[in-house]
Amino acid sequence: MFRPPPFLAIPVLWAALGPPVSASAEEPRPEVYDLDRSVERAIEANRSLEITRTEEDKARARVREAWAGALPQLGLEGRLNRNFKLPSFYFGGFPSLGEENGDTTGNGGEETQENVRIEVGSRYDYTATLSLTQPLWLAGKVGAALKAAKIYRRSAEKDVEAATQDIVLLTKSLFYRALLASEETEVYRTALEQAVRHRELAALRYETGLVSEYEFLRAEVEAAEAEPLLIAAESEAVQARNDLKIALGLDLGAPVEIRGELEYDPMLPEKLEARRSLAVERRPDRASLEQHVRLLEQNVRVQKADRYPNFYLTGSYQFAGNSDDLRFSDEERAISSAGGVYVTFPFWTSGRAGSRVRQAEADLRIAKIRLAEADEEIRKEVVAAELDIESAEKRLAASSKSLGAAEKAYAIAETQYENGLMTQIELMDARLALTRTRVAHLRSVHDALLAEAAWMRIVGIAWGEVW
Repeated sequence: MFRPPPFLAIPVLWAALGPPVSASAEEPRPEVYDLDRSVERAIEANRSLEITRTEEDKARARVREAWAGALPQLGLEGRLNRNFKLPSFYFGGFPSLGEENGDTTGNGGEETQENVRIEVGSRYDYTATLSLTQPLWLAGKVGAALKAAKIYRRSAEKDVEAATQDIVLLTKSLFYRALLASEETEVYRTALEQAVRHRELAALRYETGLVSEYEFLRAEVEAAEAEPLLIAAESEAVQARNDLKIALGLDLGAPVEIRGELEYDPMLPEKLEARRSLAVERRPDRASLEQHVRLLEQNVRVQKADRYPNFYLTGSYQFAGNSDDLRFSDEERAISSAGGVYVTFPFWTSGRAGSRVRQAEADLRIAKIRLAEADEEIRKEVVAAELDIESAEKRLAASSKSLGAAEKAYAIAETQYENGLMTQIELMDARLALTRTRVAHLRSVHDALLAEAAWMRIVGIAWGEVW
């Protein structure tokens, strides 16, 4: 029986198994996202913001359109006709001569009346006209339209700012939630590890008769109860991370590492007070409403201008010709030009112009009322946001104090338990209190960060602004 030489087995095995695959090729390195990168990514990927930016481009185009209303308009018109049957007319009453004069009609030389058919025009005719129209005076409508277009552009810019700040707030809340879920997972994981370690210690002591069966079973129960809490925390962490991925425009299967710390620096009272007075004028959504009021003011001007005459300067330059063979010789062509001023005046509109003015004025009054309401609402929101920050900081201070006491109490309890000076039940109570205090502290930090982010949105602090 033939056996291949051993060296031939090497390429066969290489072909069957393939080249070695490195761990880095199998598992791509996760993308690291801190708060700054998350916000920037969310701003780039948000579709609603893209629509708002498109509205801003549309507003810029309206400005150019408004400028065009004040500039001359040139038009070129051409026409070429083929006349298949030329128009004709008849002339009657022309005398006809007899035979002595060559008559062959058989009328004996008597004079008769005949109609003569005459065709007018040529088979082909063309015209080419270059026209110019320049508005001279439109009762201020062009200026009002230009101002309205610029106001609309500024309003669109403020809408983009407001939408961006909304995205920043949403991204911050999702990022902080992801951090909180990750930190809570670590707390519950630590609690489970401690419970398992104490369960093993209780088992050893139970075997040697140092603790009762009840204490050993309590240790078993505590370890078993700690595991579902960790599973729930891990599930919440995955969900929070997925929600953040969606906001960032990432695929749910993309490996992502959320990097950051749940840390909060207390707000200085002078910063709160300084921003309180600037909130109304710094809010981009309120600024958009103000631009809307100005836009409606220009609309009133336009509607009033419709009741006045409009003056235009016009001019034209025309080529015209006709021919039977499309050659159009000099004798068959003509050039003409004209210029003038014309006026349009809506002398009587059956009350339509006045009705439009009243509607525009009513829209303006409504917009001003809504702007005043927005100012009051912003002031209320600022006060509420400051109260939320104050409350969150008080809860954070209390939880920090409780966390320090709980950590110290648990360290003492663990030392006394290992030395046989404390029961398992007392140790479990200390560990449970520590776990709850840690989670409460993390949530207090999270709430304070959210309160700060909401306050920044309410007072109109833009992303990246130094305040």
